[in-house]
Amino acid sequence: MAKGDRYIDAGGVRTRYRDLGQGDVPLVMLHGLSGSLEDWGGAANALAQQRRVIIFDLLGCGRTDKPRGASYAPEEMRDHAIAVLDALALDRVDINGWSMGGRI
Repeated sequence: MAKGDRYIDAGGVRTRYRDLGQGDVPLVMLHGLSGSLEDWGGAANALAQQRRVIIFDLLGCGRTDKPRGASYAPEEMRDHAIAVLDALALDRVDINGWSMGGRI
């Protein structure tokens, strides 16, 4: 497990995430399909100097589980992302994403 990695149950899916920096309204950064939280590399660390940043592996990507029967349909990916926000008790966030992460 890399430094800073944490795991949470998001709607029954074991999900890897990192919570960086500090602040009231976190910036949630969503990577593209078949990517991982590492795709945000230095950007997440740089942004965390000014605010709280949360990055996580989307459903079936990186080190997040892909339950049997799950697909990479945008709706399932969206539902998983919402489950992560719920599991982290985040009711207000800013979101940034690219590729599938932007579609979500």
